[in-house]
Amino acid sequence: GCKSFEEFSKETDWLKEWSLQIRISGWIDRMDNEEIISNLIAAWFKNDNFSISFVSILRELFLLGNFQLINKIFKNSAFEFERLTYSEILYIGNGTGSILRKIKMRDEDLAILLSNKRFFQYIFLLFVDYSSLLSYYGDLPKIADKYKVILKSDQKLFFKSILNLKNLLSNNEVESIGYHAVKKESLHPILIGRLASMEIAFRVQNAVSYNDILDDISERMQYSKSNNMNYLYELKTVSLIIGDFFLMDWICSVDNIYVKEEYQVSHEQYLFIVHLFLAKHKKKDNEISILLKKIHKKKWVLSYYSFFELFNSIAIYHVATNISERKKIFQRYNTICSELKYTLFNESYLLKYFDEH
Repeated sequence: GCKSFEEFSKETDWLKEWSLQIRISGWIDRMDNEEIISNLIAAWFKNDNFSISFVSILRELFLLGNFQLINKIFKNSAFEFERLTYSEILYIGNGTGSILRKIKMRDEDLAILLSNKRFFQYIFLLFVDYSSLLSYYGDLPKIADKYKVILKSDQKLFFKSILNLKNLLSNNEVESIGYHAVKKESLHPILIGRLASMEIAFRVQNAVSYNDILDDISERMQYSKSNNMNYLYELKTVSLIIGDFFLMDWICSVDNIYVKEEYQVSHEQYLFIVHLFLAKHKKKDNEISILLKKIHKKKWVLSYYSFFELFNSIAIYHVATNISERKKIFQRYNTICSELKYTLFNESYLLKYFDEH
């Protein structure tokens, strides 16, 4: 009877939630592999808070270092993840993926999970951990190569994009994706946008026009209007990183951008941040005040949260007029930079953002 998985989660009876957590704690305490799997299967077939049970169990297993059981759970054919709603899949991806940045894992354990097709698809590809490109997430391509993990063509392209982004954030050269040579018919719009964004970064570093890339994206959006926002997601990222106001202007000028699914709320928030940068660049103070009211941290996606906060801090710092407020924003920005550890982000990047671009 609920409109979405999020609404269901909010309306779930507290006592039922408490009872569920108690049951899960018992499963973990006994650590009986067969009991854990059978109870998860029962939750699946009864449609009894499966996503919540699944994420709660996996997070505990990760903290306990039981990677073999995690691998076994994801390989169990009873769990037909493709039947879940996209919001439920995102809940699993974010709830599970976020714990990986909190623990230390051996390369061989990560290789096991990389070899698990379901884990790869529903965790590594869903929770794109931009806060951990200098740690486990940025090491995944190297680990896949070291342990000879067989990757599909789209997965190879994804990892190539991730490595390029890592290089961009480390002030290193970006390699060409060979955007036009890539067969894109079966690729997800977000991946196409990711490939386009890295090709644009390469072109900018080499002072080459990228209008042909934008023309291609524009043509694709015309034939797939429901996915317009998906194509633009990673273009927003690169436009902000390299401070390209021409690209920001192009993104903000795209028509028919609507939130059609729950996960696109965070995409819309990203778009508001790009609009805020552009409004500051064009000195449109009336637009700035409107945009500031539209940006809400509680709607930001977990895997990109630090990026959202970093760029939001840069924009707010430059639109703030109160000196004490600026000092607080400056301190928060430095804290985020120290957590991310990317060479590109430093005090000069913040202070000169609108001067140098």
